[in-house]
Amino acid sequence: MEELRGRFGLFYEMELENLEAIFDRISEKVQTCVTFGVSGEMLAKRLADCQVRGVDRIVPVGQAMDIGVYWDGYDVIGSLSRGLVV
Repeated sequence: MEELRGRFGLFYEMELENLEAIFDRISEKVQTCVTFGVSGEMLAKRLADCQVRGVDRIVPVGQAMDIGVYWDGYDVIGSLSRGLVV
């Protein structure tokens, strides 16, 4: 999966026999993990327990392109704002 380069909104999909099968395939390049049939909270805990790095957000199917205040681990408002010190 790492050798394939997803660009322009391209998403990769994997069917797994069990959840542990994905842990060896996630690297720091993976930003968003989309789930179906798996609790995002449970997956986040399992990723943390296994010290998997790279996933910035976990969302259910249909929400991969939704943008919020935090995107790919960055505070969008903070990054685009300027502070004034008085």
